[in-house]
Amino acid sequence: MNNVKGGRLCKAAVMLCKNPNFWLYLDLRVAFKSGCDIPLGTHNEQDAKDWVLKSCGQLTSRSQIDHCPIAREKINTIFKSFNKWLRKQQPVILKRN
Repeated sequence: MNNVKGGRLCKAAVMLCKNPNFWLYLDLRVAFKSGCDIPLGTHNEQDAKDWVLKSCGQLTSRSQIDHCPIAREKINTIFKSFNKWLRKQQPVILKRN
């Protein structure tokens, strides 16, 4: 399954992992779930990719998301959770560099 072509969800997952707001979301999510202080700015694009792959079922590539029902369901849940969190944030956080 490593040589599959990514589709719509793969492309959306790639864009998500490039989003600095998603990195911040992961910082805060990990801090909350672990009960530890995680400095803001800890996560980056590679961390986001690794987290998405693990969360979607230990995938080796985001291109697999479109071809695995469990991964499709999980990435949609991730998109919904992130977007819900994003809507609650102050406009200052939404700035891009």
